[in-house]
Amino acid sequence: MKSILFFVSASAVIFKLSSTSESVNGCFSGICSGKTKPALCKSYNGPEDMPIFYLRQKILEFKTLEENKNEKWKLWFKKQKKDMIKDFKKKNNAWFGNKNEKWNNFLYNLEEKWLHYNPYMQEEYKSDLYDVCSNWSDNQWIEWFKTHGLNYITSDFESWFNEIISSYNKIMTCKLMYWKEKKKNEWDSHPFRLYEVDRWTRWLEKLLFLDKDIYIKVSAYREWDQRIRNEEYLWNFLIKRIKKKYINDVNTMVKQWCKEVMNDYNKWLISFYINWIENKQWNVWLIEKKMK
Repeated sequence: MKSILFFVSASAVIFKLSSTSESVNGCFSGICSGKTKPALCKSYNGPEDMPIFYLRQKILEFKTLEENKNEKWKLWFKKQKKDMIKDFKKKNNAWFGNKNEKWNNFLYNLEEKWLHYNPYMQEEYKSDLYDVCSNWSDNQWIEWFKTHGLNYITSDFESWFNEIISSYNKIMTCKLMYWKEKKKNEWDSHPFRLYEVDRWTRWLEKLLFLDKDIYIKVSAYREWDQRIRNEEYLWNFLIKRIKKKYINDVNTMVKQWCKEVMNDYNKWLISFYINWIENKQWNVWLIEKKMK
């Protein structure tokens, strides 16, 4: 019922302002024609008694206030946008700055691991290799490495790769949540913002048709509501833009880095496989196993 009354009242504001000039309680005449400039009425009994000149003046006043508040928002939003982009660029560059070092360290450790005896084959890969390999021929070792060893190596790589990408996304997501929630809440917690929300919430809970200033307040409410909606739209659009660039799968920098890492890994794996076979690396495993 309230919503119906609200929209009826909103339409009434437009009708009130567009109606032809007529005397209301003897307060004025000729307002729309501009021929007469009456004094404001000091009082009126209800919305239908409100002088159009008074209504227009009050609407102009809060429109001016809304424009000032919009300017404050634009200044705040401009600064937050600049700081946010700068912050994400800094964090992104810092992560990518040592990505090659991380990759080289992982590759070195992976190679060392598979050049030597690993007593945890069962725990890590559910493999009973050392229970059955003591009398294997060279061909059996080669076959095992081709069918099982390479898969285990690749699983090590995939685990590291997924963890490193997940870590990047977690860092960027946490930073995005900080900006999305904390920074926006700082703006929404300004005293004038809290006052506005409280004022209009309480007003909407009233029976609107009992308010003799309903024409003025409906127009003021609509201006406020539109400003809040615009702010939310601009803020959410900025958040989506940052998310798309730094977090989503379409992040071109991450995709390019992933492509480079995959190419490097495939080249390394081929080279490692050839060397492992040529050097009969399984003999090193067996010797080290006996020494444990």
